[in-house]
Amino acid sequence: EQSHLLLCLLLHKMMAFSTVRAALARPLLLSKTFSVSAGCYFSSNTSTTARNTSLIINAIGLDRPGIVSDVTKQVTDKGGNVGDAQASKLGRYFGIMMQIQISASEKEALEQALGNMKDVQASILQVQPAADLEVTQPKIAYSGKFELKGASYPGIVHRVTSVLSKHGLSIETMGTTEEIAPYGGTRLFKMHGIAHAFEPLPKTFDSSQIREELGDLGNDLNCDLTLEDVEEESFSKTFYGS
Repeated sequence: EQSHLLLCLLLHKMMAFSTVRAALARPLLLSKTFSVSAGCYFSSNTSTTARNTSLIINAIGLDRPGIVSDVTKQVTDKGGNVGDAQASKLGRYFGIMMQIQISASEKEALEQALGNMKDVQASILQVQPAADLEVTQPKIAYSGKFELKGASYPGIVHRVTSVLSKHGLSIETMGTTEEIAPYGGTRLFKMHGIAHAFEPLPKTFDSSQIREELGDLGNDLNCDLTLEDVEEESFSKTFYGS
C-alpha cells in the first residue's frame, strides 16, 4: 500500500508539471487596457508583436462639448493609442490634430468610423513612426516672441512671416484672432507667436535689424508689430501668456 501511495504521488507531480509546461507553450493572448483622462479615451496594447501603423488624424467640426472625446473614442474602439496631439478653436469651429498608433488591420475600419461621424470631418495620413526616424534636433541659437495688433488686411500673415523667413527664423507656435474693436466697429486683428533660429547663426544675423524691419512693416500696415527676445525656458509661458 505504501509503494502504491508513492507511485500515485509521483504520477500526480508529473501530470502537474505537464500541465504547467503546456500552459507555457500556448501563445499569449493580447490584452488591452483602457484609461480615461480629461474626457478623452486612450488605449494601449500590452503585446509588442502586433504590426502597428502610425497615422496622423486631422479632424474639425463645429465647437461643442465632447468633440475631442468622441473623436478619440473612435481610435480607442479600434485598439489604437493617441500620442502627440494639438487642438484649438477656430471661430465657431474646433480642430484637433493627433498622431496615433494602431494595428494596420484596423486602419480601414477607423477611416470608416471617422467618416460616419455626422458633425466632424476627418482626414487620415499614414506616416513613418517617429521611432524609425533618425532625427537630430538642432540646437536653438535665438528665440523671439512676435506680436501684432491692428486692422485686418488681406495677406497680413504672409507679409509678417515672410520677414521672419527671410532672416532664417522658423515659427514654433503661432496664433491669430479677429475681433470687433470697441469703438468704430473696425475689425481688430491680433497675431502672436514664437520663432527660432538654429545654430550655427550666420554672421549677418542681427535681431535688432529684424525688429527694425518688422517695425517698418507695422508702420506700412498701420499696426503695432514687435519682436522681443526670449529665453528658452520661457517659451511656453510667453506664448500662452501665463
